[in-house]
Amino acid sequence: PDSGSPGDNIVVQVEDYAASTAITTLHFAQKAVTTNSAGTTLTTLSTDASGNLTFTVTIPDEVAPGKQAMKFVAGSQTQRDTVTIGGASVTATPSDNVKPNQRITLIGSGFTTGGSATINTSGDGSSIAIGGASIATAKINDGSSVTIDNGGSWSSSVDLPVIAATTAGGAVDLKVTDSSGRFGTVSLTFPTRELTITPTEGRVGTQVSVVGANFPAKNDEGESVTVTVLYDAGTNKTNSTTVVPDASGNFTASVQVPTNASIPSDNTVKVSFEDANSITVYTTSTHNVPSATIALSKDSGPAGTVISVTGSGFKRYSPVSEVLAGTTDVTPSPKPSTDSNGMATFEITIPGLDVGSQTIKVTSASTAASAAFTVGADSTVTGVETAVATAVEPLGDNLVRVFNFNNVTKTWSFYDPRPEFADANTISMMTSGGIYWINVSAAQADVTLNAKARALTCSDAGDCWNQIVW
Repeated sequence: PDSGSPGDNIVVQVEDYAASTAITTLHFAQKAVTTNSAGTTLTTLSTDASGNLTFTVTIPDEVAPGKQAMKFVAGSQTQRDTVTIGGASVTATPSDNVKPNQRITLIGSGFTTGGSATINTSGDGSSIAIGGASIATAKINDGSSVTIDNGGSWSSSVDLPVIAATTAGGAVDLKVTDSSGRFGTVSLTFPTRELTITPTEGRVGTQVSVVGANFPAKNDEGESVTVTVLYDAGTNKTNSTTVVPDASGNFTASVQVPTNASIPSDNTVKVSFEDANSITVYTTSTHNVPSATIALSKDSGPAGTVISVTGSGFKRYSPVSEVLAGTTDVTPSPKPSTDSNGMATFEITIPGLDVGSQTIKVTSASTAASAAFTVGADSTVTGVETAVATAVEPLGDNLVRVFNFNNVTKTWSFYDPRPEFADANTISMMTSGGIYWINVSAAQADVTLNAKARALTCSDAGDCWNQIVW
């Protein structure tokens, strides 16, 4: 036939050459063939009196698969033809989603027949290579020789090396060459390494979960590669831990955000390991430390208002060095400190600032946070304050709404007990001496409000608004 695999025999017919001319050379893809299939030297064979010759040769093992040129020379005459060469085949299990250091199984067919060829025998010239790099004999068939049977078939285990070819990700060819030079290839696909950081944002001192996938796997012999997980927030601002990926190349580790990391900051989580050539391989992801924040119990009020300030996201166990209301220092004494979670709660009194928006700024361990507070004009009502929900609790479900008019600022404020108005209400406290309009759904003749007996009435037309002095 005009096709065959290395080791197969093909019949060559030569016609119309010069009579009685010996064969000079025969090449398959520049690989010389010197004997026929019976072992007779080709140069001893000659064309007959008609210039014809038929002989059988074996396709050499080293001829690559595909369409290859066959060149025949006898005397001064040259002729070429094309022969389709089939290669030996190799299958790998698994071949997709393969990890460095993983043990795979190889099965070969179409290799050198006869039972004398081997793979992984010292000095036999055979090899198994991946990405052009030879795999060490100790990682092939547990270091033992691989025997090829009479039909050219064999099987073996291979522990994939941790080298650049296997850690880069993507498709890589694995090539098996037997002791007779016959070879076959198979493509292995290595997935790209992945890191998942949870949460992606966190305070200093908190723990970060790092999940890795597709790293060098722990193989069947228990051989493994240790990876280092490093949280890098800058010079002398690091924390690290080590972990061993499982048989699938996956791992989960926990690392602490350095307590001296800058607030806020964008930082790097680095996962690294050394390959077989002592080259450090890195995989990175990002993690953010958010800004510190403060929350105010009230966002408005006249000078003299006492508010509670709650700070979070500061460094742990650090004193509050300064609290400013506008430009006035209102730092409590003694100075409060943050707790183990970087939080602190304390009270300040709003000083006599200009009416309008002012900034409350808290500084602790060189980290600052601020919030806005609106300073209103002083009220003429200075009595005892009671939280509005507590003050009107005796009215129960009969309460519709409360209104108040500030005669100094000329502004209205209101309170509606329905949940949908929780963020819209502008009355948070009711002050003794203040004048309030209270609307109820029905008359309530005997109710105690602010320790005083009250009678809330409705008109015949159903108007249930009542003006009272609290």
